[in-house]
Amino acid sequence: MSPEVKNIEQVIVNFLIWYKNNESKLSKIQLVNNASGLSYDSTKFYSVNFDETEKYLSAFNASGFVSIDYLNYWRDYFKKADVDFKKNPENDGPPANFDYDLVMRSQDTEEDLKNADKTKIAETQFTNNTAITKAKLFSGHTLNFTLTKQQSGWKIDKIENTITR
Repeated sequence: MSPEVKNIEQVIVNFLIWYKNNESKLSKIQLVNNASGLSYDSTKFYSVNFDETEKYLSAFNASGFVSIDYLNYWRDYFKKADVDFKKNPENDGPPANFDYDLVMRSQDTEEDLKNADKTKIAETQFTNNTAITKAKLFSGHTLNFTLTKQQSGWKIDKIENTITR
């Protein structure tokens, strides 16, 4: 394994460990209004809570593992989700676009987070200062990470679910 791939693997593993250690706190951030808790009102529909999404993204930014592209991807995602809520009002069940773990891109994350340190790089392709890396999680599930090399090191731009085992 080349030194660059080893650096990328370290960034991905450390990010997943950071996420495992912060997931409980992050999951308490109410990204969707009226989705749960004491404030639930059956006469109101879901909407994105943009103040809370910024708190959520601020935590990721503070981790040091993600790029501005990662943060902007999620800002766009939240805006589109809010538009969807307005087009298709709902107030029952898991809110559309928020019914899975946004980082792990899955509903079943416990085993992979518990074993985040066992994540391995399956393949990496480089183009200039960009790397697309397939990371094999403990469960055998694979996530694609897009990273860019910046002055401070490799930063995660995007995480995609490959839906392969």
